[in-house]
Amino acid sequence: MSSVPVLLYHHIAPDREITPPGFEKQLRWLKEQGFHTLSLKELYDHLKGASPAAECSIAITFDDGYADNWVYAFPLLKKYGMKALLFITTGYISAAQKRRPDSEEGGEIKDTRTAERSPEGFLNWEEVKTMADSGLVEVGSHTHTHKGFRENTAYDNLGRELQQSKEEIETHLQRWSGALAWPWGKFEEKWISLLPQTGYRLAFTTVVGSNEPGRDPFTIRRFKVKQEDISWLSKRLWLYRRPFLAETYGRFYGLDRKLKALLRPAVSLLSILLSLTSLAAEPLLNAPFSDVLKSGREKSKPILLEFYTTWCPPCIKLEKEVLPDPEVQTKLDKFIFARYDSETEVGWPLHQ
Repeated sequence: MSSVPVLLYHHIAPDREITPPGFEKQLRWLKEQGFHTLSLKELYDHLKGASPAAECSIAITFDDGYADNWVYAFPLLKKYGMKALLFITTGYISAAQKRRPDSEEGGEIKDTRTAERSPEGFLNWEEVKTMADSGLVEVGSHTHTHKGFRENTAYDNLGRELQQSKEEIETHLQRWSGALAWPWGKFEEKWISLLPQTGYRLAFTTVVGSNEPGRDPFTIRRFKVKQEDISWLSKRLWLYRRPFLAETYGRFYGLDRKLKALLRPAVSLLSILLSLTSLAAEPLLNAPFSDVLKSGREKSKPILLEFYTTWCPPCIKLEKEVLPDPEVQTKLDKFIFARYDSETEVGWPLHQ
């Protein structure tokens, strides 16, 4: 039984990493390969084991609710008949603005960065409703405030956030999808109990891994589409359709960053101690503290490199500041995708 890859997009715009021509190239390729986009109900039934999805199934998601999703992404979804799940931050969706022309009508957005957090940067309710009424787009919650897009702040009242977002979507669309995407994909286990209490049946994370039958619908795995390249996308779809490989990869993905975050206080202390032992007292007293830390980091780098290469699992990536080579590839990627290369070389279709 296969896993369903869930793709995550934010912007589709000429000034972003995924441009409209790049997005169209991906949709065209997905269509040619025979991929089927799932609705929320189909994905839920797959996870619950009630109706496992077909082998070539995926889900496409958009987070935040940016205006370019209407201007550029929606016309392409219609062109190729692809379904998508749109998670909107309801506190940023305007009821005052009128529907903008989309790209088929000559509409364009030249700059999505300057006014990204302004009302002009987000969808309005008329655009959201038009997409929802098409039958191709289902709308879920991305909370009401997204914590003001300040990642490290706390929710004032998460239960109220979830309830208010749900109610606004119901009011404006006269329907409710029952789905949530956590801002930045971050959540605590204790929050999951709030979801059924406030009318949610599915929740999407940014954790990578397998979405096979039996996966908790409140911890759906997704991967961010970071490149337009079809080869890059095909490898990720190949990986995330294979439950064992997807789950194994997910367990190690980002492990180097997590480990370094845990070690950061010790690394800073080591840097200072090495600086103190290597600099003369007088230059040290006169040196800016930033120079002291810089000197310590340079002297500690060989020690850190030896630690990483000796004690870290062999499949994790050494980041640039530890092993300063921008061409270094993740060892786990090499191991995983070596099998992909061997399968595709002997003519295995991607969807098998």
